[in-house]
Amino acid sequence: MFRDTLKDWIAKTLEIEAEKILLEHPENLEHGDYSTNLALVLAKERGENPKKLAESFREKLSASQIPAIAKIEVAGAGFINF
Repeated sequence: MFRDTLKDWIAKTLEIEAEKILLEHPENLEHGDYSTNLALVLAKERGENPKKLAESFREKLSASQIPAIAKIEVAGAGFINF
């Protein structure tokens, strides 16, 4: 299943536990096929700015992008859309 592949890729690229990653289908498909609040969750744990953390994650993920993902965007307070 692609969701599992995406989750594993995010975990490996960002060097975090896959169990911390929640992938959801956004209600508005203009926001992508999948979305995660990972930066929001980790920013709270780490005492960091969620939007800055999401942007950092986006840069790392974009640098090692897999072909099935056309675009990675940061939205709102720190959501990452694929």
